[in-house]
Amino acid sequence: RILREQIAKGQAQPQRQEQQQAPATDGAPTREQFGTYEEFIRADARFNAEKAARASVREEMERTRTEEQQRSRQETQAKQDRDWQERIDAARDDIDDFDDVMQESSAPLTEAMRAAILESGDKGPFIGYHLAKNPEEAKRISLLSPTRQAAEIVKLEEKVTKPAKSPSKAPA
Repeated sequence: RILREQIAKGQAQPQRQEQQQAPATDGAPTREQFGTYEEFIRADARFNAEKAARASVREEMERTRTEEQQRSRQETQAKQDRDWQERIDAARDDIDDFDDVMQESSAPLTEAMRAAILESGDKGPFIGYHLAKNPEEAKRISLLSPTRQAAEIVKLEEKVTKPAKSPSKAPA
Protein backbone atom coordinates (compact mmCIF):
# COMPACT_ATOMS: atom_id res chain seq x y z
CA ARG A 1 0.00 0.00 0.00
CA ILE A 2 2.82 2.46 0.79
CA LEU A 3 4.53 1.57 -2.48
CA ARG A 4 1.27 2.14 -4.34
CA GLU A 5 0.95 5.59 -2.74
CA GLN A 6 4.56 6.48 -3.60
CA ILE A 7 3.99 5.46 -7.20
CA ALA A 8 0.75 7.45 -7.33
CA LYS A 9 2.53 10.55 -6.00
CA GLY A 10 5.43 10.09 -8.48
CA GLN A 11 8.01 9.53 -5.78
CA ALA A 12 9.38 6.36 -7.36
CA GLN A 13 9.77 8.08 -10.77
CA PRO A 14 13.06 9.96 -10.11
CA GLN A 15 14.77 6.73 -9.17
CA ARG A 16 13.60 5.10 -12.44
CA GLN A 17 14.94 8.07 -14.47
CA GLU A 18 18.33 7.70 -12.84
CA GLN A 19 18.34 4.04 -13.83
CA GLN A 20 17.45 4.95 -17.43
CA GLN A 21 20.42 7.30 -17.61
CA ALA A 22 22.91 4.60 -16.62
CA PRO A 23 24.01 3.21 -20.01
CA ALA A 24 25.24 -0.33 -20.54
CA THR A 25 28.94 -0.67 -21.30
CA ASP A 26 28.42 -1.48 -24.99
CA GLY A 27 25.43 0.79 -25.46
CA ALA A 28 22.97 -2.09 -25.33
CA PRO A 29 19.74 -1.33 -23.49
CA THR A 30 19.29 -2.86 -20.06
CA ARG A 31 16.06 -3.99 -18.45
CA GLU A 32 16.42 -1.37 -15.74
CA GLN A 33 16.22 1.44 -18.30
CA PHE A 34 12.60 0.70 -19.19
CA GLY A 35 9.30 0.82 -17.37
CA THR A 36 7.94 -2.31 -18.99
CA TYR A 37 9.49 -5.50 -20.26
CA GLU A 38 7.87 -4.94 -23.68
CA GLU A 39 9.61 -1.54 -24.02
CA PHE A 40 12.91 -3.20 -23.15
CA ILE A 41 12.34 -6.00 -25.72
CA ARG A 42 11.56 -3.45 -28.47
CA ALA A 43 14.61 -1.35 -27.59
CA ASP A 44 16.84 -4.42 -27.45
CA ALA A 45 15.56 -5.64 -30.82
CA ARG A 46 16.10 -2.18 -32.36
CA PHE A 47 19.61 -1.99 -30.87
CA ASN A 48 20.55 -5.43 -32.23
CA ALA A 49 19.08 -4.65 -35.66
CA GLU A 50 21.02 -1.39 -35.85
CA LYS A 51 24.19 -3.12 -34.67
CA ALA A 52 23.76 -5.81 -37.35
CA ALA A 53 23.07 -3.15 -40.01
CA ARG A 54 26.23 -1.22 -39.04
CA ALA A 55 28.27 -4.43 -39.19
CA SER A 56 26.79 -5.25 -42.58
CA VAL A 57 27.60 -1.78 -43.92
CA ARG A 58 31.18 -2.05 -42.58
CA GLU A 59 31.60 -5.46 -44.21
CA GLU A 60 30.21 -4.18 -47.51
CA MET A 61 32.51 -1.15 -47.43
CA GLU A 62 35.52 -3.37 -46.69
CA ARG A 63 34.54 -5.78 -49.48
CA THR A 64 34.14 -2.89 -51.92
CA ARG A 65 37.48 -1.40 -50.89
CA THR A 66 39.19 -4.77 -51.30
CA GLU A 67 37.60 -5.28 -54.73
CA GLU A 68 38.68 -1.81 -55.84
CA GLN A 69 42.26 -2.45 -54.69
CA GLN A 70 42.31 -5.79 -56.48
CA ARG A 71 40.86 -4.26 -59.66
CA SER A 72 43.43 -1.49 -59.51
CA ARG A 73 46.28 -4.00 -59.08
CA GLN A 74 44.95 -6.04 -62.01
CA GLU A 75 44.69 -2.96 -64.23
CA THR A 76 48.21 -1.90 -63.29
CA GLN A 77 49.52 -5.41 -63.96
CA ALA A 78 47.72 -5.56 -67.31
CA LYS A 79 49.22 -2.22 -68.34
CA GLN A 80 52.70 -3.36 -67.29
CA ASP A 81 52.24 -6.58 -69.26
CA ARG A 82 51.14 -4.65 -72.38
CA ASP A 83 54.07 -2.24 -72.05
CA TRP A 84 56.52 -5.10 -71.59
CA GLN A 85 55.12 -6.95 -74.61
CA GLU A 86 55.53 -3.79 -76.71
CA ARG A 87 59.18 -3.50 -75.59
CA ILE A 88 59.76 -7.19 -76.38
CA ASP A 89 58.23 -6.74 -79.84
CA ALA A 90 60.48 -3.73 -80.47
CA ALA A 91 63.53 -5.75 -79.35
CA ARG A 92 62.54 -8.56 -81.74
CA ASP A 93 62.54 -6.02 -84.55
CA ASP A 94 66.01 -4.80 -83.56
CA ILE A 95 67.68 -8.16 -82.82
CA ASP A 96 67.35 -10.94 -85.37
CA ASP A 97 68.13 -13.81 -82.98
CA PHE A 98 66.28 -12.37 -79.96
CA ASP A 99 63.76 -15.21 -79.60
CA ASP A 100 66.34 -17.94 -80.23
CA VAL A 101 68.78 -16.57 -77.64
CA MET A 102 66.09 -15.98 -75.03
CA GLN A 103 64.55 -19.45 -75.44
CA GLU A 104 67.85 -21.33 -75.43
CA SER A 105 69.37 -19.45 -72.51
CA SER A 106 70.26 -21.24 -69.30
CA ALA A 107 71.05 -17.98 -67.50
CA PRO A 108 69.55 -17.84 -63.99
CA LEU A 109 67.00 -15.13 -63.32
CA THR A 110 65.90 -14.32 -59.78
CA GLU A 111 62.74 -12.44 -58.83
CA ALA A 112 64.81 -9.37 -57.91
CA MET A 113 66.58 -9.46 -61.28
CA ARG A 114 63.27 -9.89 -63.12
CA ALA A 115 61.72 -6.94 -61.27
CA ALA A 116 64.73 -4.72 -61.97
CA ILE A 117 64.70 -5.67 -65.66
CA LEU A 118 61.00 -4.89 -65.91
CA GLU A 119 61.65 -1.50 -64.30
CA SER A 120 64.43 -0.75 -66.80
CA GLY A 121 62.01 0.61 -69.36
CA ASP A 122 62.94 0.28 -73.01
CA LYS A 123 66.32 -1.24 -72.16
CA GLY A 124 64.78 -4.14 -70.24
CA PRO A 125 64.61 -6.56 -73.17
CA PHE A 126 68.19 -5.69 -74.14
CA ILE A 127 69.37 -6.37 -70.58
CA GLY A 128 67.58 -9.72 -70.69
CA TYR A 129 69.20 -10.47 -74.04
CA HIS A 130 72.62 -9.48 -72.69
CA LEU A 131 72.21 -11.78 -69.68
CA ALA A 132 70.99 -14.60 -71.91
CA LYS A 133 74.11 -14.21 -74.05
CA ASN A 134 76.31 -13.98 -70.92
CA PRO A 135 75.06 -16.66 -68.51
CA GLU A 136 78.16 -16.42 -66.31
CA GLU A 137 77.41 -12.77 -65.62
CA ALA A 138 73.77 -13.65 -64.93
CA LYS A 139 74.91 -16.35 -62.50
CA ARG A 140 77.27 -13.93 -60.73
CA ILE A 141 74.45 -11.40 -60.32
CA SER A 142 71.96 -14.04 -59.16
CA LEU A 143 74.22 -14.97 -56.24
CA LEU A 144 74.15 -11.43 -54.83
CA SER A 145 71.62 -10.04 -52.35
CA PRO A 146 68.39 -8.78 -53.94
CA THR A 147 69.45 -5.16 -53.41
CA ARG A 148 72.84 -5.76 -55.04
CA GLN A 149 71.14 -7.64 -57.89
CA ALA A 150 69.01 -4.58 -58.61
CA ALA A 151 72.09 -2.36 -58.46
CA GLU A 152 73.89 -4.59 -60.97
CA ILE A 153 70.90 -4.47 -63.31
CA VAL A 154 71.01 -0.66 -63.09
CA LYS A 155 74.70 -0.79 -64.05
CA LEU A 156 73.82 -2.99 -67.01
CA GLU A 157 71.08 -0.54 -67.95
CA GLU A 158 73.74 2.10 -68.48
CA LYS A 159 76.16 -0.29 -70.20
CA VAL A 160 73.82 -2.18 -72.53
CA THR A 161 72.84 -0.53 -75.77
CA LYS A 162 70.57 -1.59 -78.55
CA PRO A 163 72.60 -3.92 -80.77
CA ALA A 164 73.26 -2.75 -84.27
CA LYS A 165 71.03 -4.46 -86.75
CA SER A 166 72.87 -6.83 -89.03
CA PRO A 167 72.93 -5.60 -92.59
CA SER A 168 70.75 -7.59 -94.90
CA LYS A 169 72.52 -10.16 -97.05
CA ALA A 170 69.93 -9.82 -99.76
CA PRO A 171 71.19 -8.46 -103.04
CA ALA A 172 70.59 -4.79 -103.62
